[in-house]
Formats: sequence, structure tokens, C-alpha cells
Amino acid sequence: MKRFTWVLICLAFAVLLSACGSSPAKVAEPDLTGVTSYYVRANGSDSNAGTSEDAPFKTLARALEAASKTPVKKITLMGTFSINKESCININNTGPDEILVMGKPNANENEKAVIKGHGTLIVLKGNSNIRLEYITLHGEIGPNNAGSRGIIVEQDATLTLGRDAVITKFNMANIGVGIYLEGTLFMTENAIITDNGGRIGGGLMIKRGNATMRDDAAIINNTPCARDSGGGGVAVVENGTLTMQDRSSIAGNEAENGGGVLIDNGTLVMKDNATILNNISSDRREGWGGGGVAINGYGTLTMQDNSSIAGNKAENGGGVSINRGTLTMEDNAIIKNNEATGGVITGGGGISICWDGEAILKDNSLVTENKASYGGGVYTKSKDIEFTGGSIRNSYNHEHTFQTGNIRGNIAENGTDIYENYH
Repeated sequence: MKRFTWVLICLAFAVLLSACGSSPAKVAEPDLTGVTSYYVRANGSDSNAGTSEDAPFKTLARALEAASKTPVKKITLMGTFSINKESCININNTGPDEILVMGKPNANENEKAVIKGHGTLIVLKGNSNIRLEYITLHGEIGPNNAGSRGIIVEQDATLTLGRDAVITKFNMANIGVGIYLEGTLFMTENAIITDNGGRIGGGLMIKRGNATMRDDAAIINNTPCARDSGGGGVAVVENGTLTMQDRSSIAGNEAENGGGVLIDNGTLVMKDNATILNNISSDRREGWGGGGVAINGYGTLTMQDNSSIAGNKAENGGGVSINRGTLTMEDNAIIKNNEATGGVITGGGGISICWDGEAILKDNSLVTENKASYGGGVYTKSKDIEFTGGSIRNSYNHEHTFQTGNIRGNIAENGTDIYENYH
């Protein structure tokens, strides 16, 4: 009997050893019954459950880790979070399901969601899908005048700027200062990129990526902070694509080449009352300009569905400057009230065309009430330029043929509607 008792004791002890060895006890998962959001506050703790305002996480990184592993895909930020170069928020492979990171709507000043700092604040990479709402990303100058960038969106990642998301005050002599995009971006519901400064793409640079602006989204009041600047609001390069629709706008931006938008081997599509207005190009070098849009490197701009380019200014091509590329206007698109301020080597209040440029007007498109010293409506230096599907009124004799589009009522000292300056 004693021998049997000792055998049982030895077996029980072996089981205990096994349990404490290679197979540790499983930690219980938190109870998420009724939980709709994780919460983050700067004075919180990452050891908290993060499932209530009374027990918030301290860092967004911890909340994203939790959201990527559970059914709770909403994160609520409360207050201001400071970031520097060493504490950049890296978001990597959180999965295909969208995670909403938001501030509290109608929050008081102490609880408004703000992420601020210098260096790059957020890097989004891999298979990640993040949406920002009611939140402001705010750039600051770092030690030794170090600059700042808002967000980098790498290939395969998706970012949505939703309701009242703001990207502002980022500044560095670099490219894509507000947002640098190689993945996918959606701007919706009054999202704004504003008051940023860079060399190329002060507000947004799209390099091989795809961006869509809709629902009154806006890129406004971005300015250059370095010489040879381009795309004060947006630069679309290396097969990148930007689609503007649903009353979205690019306005009040400035750069030496392409005050509003620079397209260099990229594509811009405007439709559904999208607008590019009151932007400025500040350089008069030949081939540079485009107060509203500069098209370089065989880029393309297509205007449709009552879209408009208006109120822009440049030394060359007040509305659009085409330097190797194509502009297509259709479906009541309009280029209006733009101004070119340059002399004989420049011009084109509405459109300026150099070298391998092409403009196609059709379907009641209209270039009107633009102003320049040479070519109030269009200034062209290309013998190969061919206009199709439009008509010219109140202009001098010319060889171009139009059918339904219109270039009329423009103002110039030379060539009221079209001025041809072939070499």
C-alpha cells in the first residue's frame, strides 16, 4: 500500500513539472463584452486594459497592437501626444480590417486629439488600413531646426483621412511633407491638409501611389520652404494617380512650378465639381509655371463633369502649364479667371503649351475670361499642338479647328484667345 501511495505522489509531481515546463498556463484573454473602443491618454498606462476612459493605454502603439488582435477596431485618443524622431509611431501589418483612430467629437480643449512633434510622426506600412477622424497632426521645429513630416504611407498600406482630420504645420526642405504616399490614400468629409511647407509636394506627394479626394476634402495654403519647389499643394509623380471629385478642392497653395499641383509622369482626374483655385506659381523659367497645374514628363490632366481651374496666377500658364503632357477638357469643364503675368517668352492666361504639349477641348468645355500679355486664353510654342472638339471666338485668324468646346472672352495685349509663337 505504501509503495502504491509513493507511485501516485511521484506521478503527480511529474505532472506538475510538465505544467511548469514547456507548456505554460494560458493567460486569460480580457473580457471585451460591450467594449466598443480602446482608449488612449498621455497619462495612461500600457499595463491598463485600455477598454475605458478610466483605464486608458498610454501609447497609440499599444492600442493598435490590441486592436489588430481583437474584434474592437476603434481607438479613441484623448488629449495631446508629443512625438520626436526617436518615438515615431510605426504601424506595421495591422491587417486588412480598417482600424478607426479618432478624437472625441466636440471635445473640450484639454481632450482634443492632437499628435504633435518633429521628425516623421507616423509611418504606415505593410498590410495596414487606418482611418483618422476628429484628430490633428501638428508639426513642430525640432533641435537644430530639425524639420517635421506628418505621415509616410508605404506600398500596400491604406490611409483614410475622414471627418475633420487635419494635417498641418509640417515643414522641411524635402518631398511629401504633409503626407508622402506610395500606398493608397482617401480624403473625405472635410479632411484638410494645410499650412505645410516643403520642396516638392508640400501638402502631399504621390509617388506610384493612388489618392482620392471627395466630400469637400481640401488641400489648402501650403507653401514652399526651398528653391526649385514644385507642387505646392500636391505633386503626382512616377505613375502616381490623384482623383478629385465631389466638390474637393486644392486652393491657395504656392510653388515655383505648379502652384496647386505638379504632375510629372503622373495622372490627375478632376470631376463632379472639383476645383483648383487661387494658387500661385512664382517662377518664370521657360517650361516652368502653371499657377493651378503644371504638367511635365508626359503627365496627364483630365477635367470632367463641371470641374474648374480658376483664379490662379503664374508667369507662364496662369491656369495650366503643359510641358510635355496632355490636358483633356470635357463635360462642361472650365478654365476661367486665371492670369499669366510673364512677357514674350511666357504667356497663356488660361493654358500655356510648350514642346510636346497637347490640349483637347470637347463636350462644351470652356476657356474664358483669362488674362495675359500674350495669349489670354492659350499660348502655344508647339507646332504639333492640335485642338479637337471645340471652337474659338473673338480671336485672330488661325489654323486650328474646334467643334463644341469654347475659348472666348479672354484678355491679352497680343493674341486675345490664342497666341502662337513657333520657333
